[in-house]
Amino acid sequence: MQRVYLDQNKWIDLLAVTKGKHANGSLADVLRFIAAGVSHGQLSFPLSSTHYMEVSFRRDWASRRDLANLMAVISRFHAIAPRVAILPDEVDCVLRSIFGRPVRVRSPCVFGYGILHSVLCERWPDELERSDLRAQLSQLASFPPGSAEREAVELALLEGPKPEDEPLLPGYNPLATRIHGDLWAKSREDTRATRKAEGWVSGERSERLALAETLAHERVFWERVSAAGVAPEEIFARGRDGLTDLVRQIPMMDVICELGRLRDTADCRPFSANDLADVGFLGPAIVYCDVVVTERQWADHAKRAKLDEKYQTKVIHDLRDLLPLLV
Repeated sequence: MQRVYLDQNKWIDLLAVTKGKHANGSLADVLRFIAAGVSHGQLSFPLSSTHYMEVSFRRDWASRRDLANLMAVISRFHAIAPRVAILPDEVDCVLRSIFGRPVRVRSPCVFGYGILHSVLCERWPDELERSDLRAQLSQLASFPPGSAEREAVELALLEGPKPEDEPLLPGYNPLATRIHGDLWAKSREDTRATRKAEGWVSGERSERLALAETLAHERVFWERVSAAGVAPEEIFARGRDGLTDLVRQIPMMDVICELGRLRDTADCRPFSANDLADVGFLGPAIVYCDVVVTERQWADHAKRAKLDEKYQTKVIHDLRDLLPLLV
């Protein structure tokens, strides 16, 4: 089975085809091919937590319902875990190969089924923790994947509440996640301006800075280092080349480091909240899927960093290029 990750705007393009609103007839062939591949169990189009959030951003109920139904039919609620759920196992494996600790490691559980896998694997900030919501969603496990009951609930969660039901949900705000994204985008713009003024936006200096930031700010990495009984001094004793090699061996850190660096230095567009969501799931997608269809700039960045070659993943920006890769 080949796994294909579609950026949200590609799902929207496919919806336009079903509505007869897309002028390019070749996309209709792509949609038919996708449907046939899914039906025969040869193709999988996993959903991420980013997809759930971006569906909820659509305020027109009919549009949101139609998009959710298309995504449900094609994805069959196959799911891809978030970066923070994959990273701990990747770090453990690399620490063991270098330091011999921890003794027991496991392969990341990247693909699964439904919202329990794509959303509840997220490490939500404590202040946003909704234990009541987690408890309710955890009850989904009583319905087996693929059952009519389970799929009905999964669809309801993907399409979100109807407009008349939203007032009945205390504190419901489908756009809340954008607040954090907007703050992040402003912070990145401020940081970019500082770097530009100090000459850290090109060449080897930009690469060193990106690696240093990745190590300094990746909380999960240091949590796993501590759990493995590896002292920070052992990490830093490896020197610049050793630290670079360490980051490059951990796929999630490697991809995020490179995409973040190129978005910062080789892309003049202002940062936006969407960039945070894109970077978050392009890591798992590029490393573990067979094909990634994303926006042009992300495809260009991935190819420039040769991430597609390193992880043997086809990264494209045009849905029309999908057919030759899957035939």
